[in-house]
Amino acid sequence: MGGLFLPGRNLTDEPVRLYPGAMRDWTIPNDRYGRTVYAGMQAKF
Repeated sequence: MGGLFLPGRNLTDEPVRLYPGAMRDWTIPNDRYGRTVYAGMQAKF
């Protein structure tokens, strides 16, 4: 039994926005981490 997997993170490449408290019009600097995709295979012999 085995399988292939292809999980991803931040596929739309959105910036990370952090807001201090309830002040939605202020942002802490936007960081961009880009897209991350992992690929792998699992097998059992």
